[in-house]
Amino acid sequence: NYLLSLKSPNTRDHQQQQQTDTEQQQQPQQQQAQQQQTQQHQQQQQPQPPSQQQQQQQHTPAMKTTVRMYIADNRFNLPDDPMAPVVMVGPGTSVGPFVGFLQERSAMLPHTELGFAMLFFGCRRREELTYVKEMHQAHSNGSLSCLEVIFSREHKQQAKKYVQDMMVKHGVRLWQLLSEEGAHMYICGDIAMVGQVYGAIVGIVAEHGHMNGEEAVRALKKLEDE
Repeated sequence: NYLLSLKSPNTRDHQQQQQTDTEQQQQPQQQQAQQQQTQQHQQQQQPQPPSQQQQQQQHTPAMKTTVRMYIADNRFNLPDDPMAPVVMVGPGTSVGPFVGFLQERSAMLPHTELGFAMLFFGCRRREELTYVKEMHQAHSNGSLSCLEVIFSREHKQQAKKYVQDMMVKHGVRLWQLLSEEGAHMYICGDIAMVGQVYGAIVGIVAEHGHMNGEEAVRALKKLEDE
């Protein structure tokens, strides 16, 4: 009888050989994956061609805007004589320039004696009042002699009243200021409002100056020229 002894290969050597074979098989796959990643990275870094919208924006010429400016004589100033009476009419935000007038008159005090100053101001409702602090301050220090305020829509049941209605109410005093005291009158606002105020002034001149409409217009024109 023979005893045949078969020696199996060393287990550790066998595992190392399998691992080596596996690594050799994986190396080409890993290299291929790295090459693909490198190509993708290079493609991302390369500048992309502009889209059609970007090309249109690049070739669209910039729009040119022409702004026309001119210099006009400014006649909206206080009279040179601080004693000359002043009548100001400015509803809503149109009262802004007259706040500047009042601040200028306030700066003259107390070293300069000031003439009579009257302001007609109107807005729709009481909560829409603007420059309240400045008006009260001017009235307190004497740079504003008389402040007349009217609200056109505060009471829905009543007819709407505007600054020209308040002017008619004080027609006697306005006629006296214009005809006897040489007052300077300023009106600030939109064209429609200015036309209505001017019509009220013509009516005041005609009524208290005992004139007809045409005579009142000529009288106002004469005052403007003076």
